[in-house]
Amino acid sequence: MCKATHQEKCEGGIPCEYCIRMKKHCQPQAVAKSGLTFVSHSVPQQRSKLQPQISDKPDSVYLKTFFLFLKRCEFTPEFANLGTDFLPLIQTCAPLREATVAIGALEISRAPSARSFDELQSPYHFALKSYSKSLTSLQLCLQSPDALHCQGVLWCTLLLGLFELMVEVSGGQWAKHMLYGTSRIFQLSGAGSRSDYLGSQSFETFRLLEGNRAILYGEDTVLSDYSCMDQYGMIASSPLDEILTFMIKISSLSKSFFDQIESIPEDLRQSHVDLDILAAKSCLFQYELQSWHSQSSVSIKSSGPYGKLALANYHAIQLFLCRNFTFYDCWDTRIIPVLTS
Repeated sequence: MCKATHQEKCEGGIPCEYCIRMKKHCQPQAVAKSGLTFVSHSVPQQRSKLQPQISDKPDSVYLKTFFLFLKRCEFTPEFANLGTDFLPLIQTCAPLREATVAIGALEISRAPSARSFDELQSPYHFALKSYSKSLTSLQLCLQSPDALHCQGVLWCTLLLGLFELMVEVSGGQWAKHMLYGTSRIFQLSGAGSRSDYLGSQSFETFRLLEGNRAILYGEDTVLSDYSCMDQYGMIASSPLDEILTFMIKISSLSKSFFDQIESIPEDLRQSHVDLDILAAKSCLFQYELQSWHSQSSVSIKSSGPYGKLALANYHAIQLFLCRNFTFYDCWDTRIIPVLTS
């Protein structure tokens, strides 16, 4: 055994430094056996609230997410409460179910946790596949003569357009869908398509989206046809409904505004009578808009967030109308709409 005492601790090695210095025979110390003790400690497993969803099929999870999406959307005051009435329609209309699943999957794909998925199994990839299935199924449904009277078809084309708006940043594909798809289907479906609660809500949602599309893209809309409005029995019942009517009117007025100016040679614009009439029409529109605001101030304040939205749209329309007159210098000698404090 190593001769190093506790004062002269062995530093290891054979021979050790102490034994070499003291010229003694060095024998290695016995190596202390090390032992490990394993302790088992169990903790009651806490079940996550998401556990039921994980065991569900993906399309069931995405469908649940779609209904949460409905509650967050506020296209109309009743839009968040559509779930109960909407579910039976989804169960009976295949293209509509795929469209709702596509939106639900797209919503989940925006969460940070969705990045951990494999690309081909990701919610975003699932959303695109469901969108494609819905579009194909809708095209088959439209071959039936009864398709235009089916609420599922109306809602499906509306939601597919909404999906395109959520996917594409520019909104160009959504605008085409609204103009050539959704607008046409609503126009052909007739008054019977909105005779019930779901039909009324689908048209209200379409009206909001289409009104915004028309004014954003400077285009006319089927909603500017008053016979179409009468056909659907549209009676303004809230400040938001009423301001949407003004949005539809200004989109139609703006389209004819620029078409008419461009049809007149530039050297004739200063004295052309058609532009006098156009300026007068625009002033009349502004007068009607401002009169509405004065008469609706009480109902706007009592309408909650939708009243605030109506007020914001009112100011936006005022700005939009007056800005149209800044693109040409032929209005200098005419009375035109102006912004007031």
